[in-house]
Amino acid sequence: MKMNAGISNKRDRLYQDLIKFCPDFAQVWDDPDSLYSLFRYENGSFSVCGLFMDFGRYVYDHLDRLSEQTTQSLFSYIEECMNSSDPEINNEVGAGFLEHFDRQSVEKIEPYLGSKTKAFLSAWCG
Repeated sequence: MKMNAGISNKRDRLYQDLIKFCPDFAQVWDDPDSLYSLFRYENGSFSVCGLFMDFGRYVYDHLDRLSEQTTQSLFSYIEECMNSSDPEINNEVGAGFLEHFDRQSVEKIEPYLGSKTKAFLSAWCG
């Protein structure tokens, strides 16, 4: 899936892209008491980093429940983000999303990783 270019606000565009992979994330992210909305501001706004932090934790916690097709599509999208010409996107997908994964979870997703994502996780997990 290509990054959604139809929405002008970068944060909203990324959010809409991510919930296509994990629609249930939208519900928990809207809940201010959820573990998956820690980086969402009281007024509902959020940063790119905050979005990827909360989404990364959600995906890590639900990795075993994702279908193979969803996992493949999601990590293809993550690779696209890692290759983005926008430094905020590629920095935050690494620092926000990918840093949730440990060596054991990386073994599960390794077949779905693109080269930049794999290189980041290899350095991160040692």
